[in-house]
Amino acid sequence: MIIEDKLMVPESYGGSSERALRQGMVVPKHDPVPLAVAMGLATSHLGIVATLSTMAYPPFMTARLASTTDSMLGGRFGWDIVTSAEQPGSPEFRHGEATSEGRPLRDGRRVRRRRPAAVRLMGCGRRRTRP
Repeated sequence: MIIEDKLMVPESYGGSSERALRQGMVVPKHDPVPLAVAMGLATSHLGIVATLSTMAYPPFMTARLASTTDSMLGGRFGWDIVTSAEQPGSPEFRHGEATSEGRPLRDGRRVRRRRPAAVRLMGCGRRRTRP
């Protein structure tokens, strides 16, 4: 089973989040990891995969959270790796990262470079070698 996640309230209708909030469309979203733990503890054969965006979860936090959850569920937890469609420059998700010039990275480079680090920390990725 996969528990998808979306980090932002949609603003697709009229350029505002007002309607989504008022009508409860796709909001509120709960964090997928506690939901995965609750489902996993209530079942014994179900594999559960949670979406964790590399924009919101730094590599060490992702690896630690996924490893702990997988251990609690007896090896039945998986990570749906996404970089998110939300605006990567959102101030809510800046983790103090900056370029060599001291400016925050405001594009997808910041979130894309986190995925390989988290995968390596979890021990499920292979290092790529150049031919």
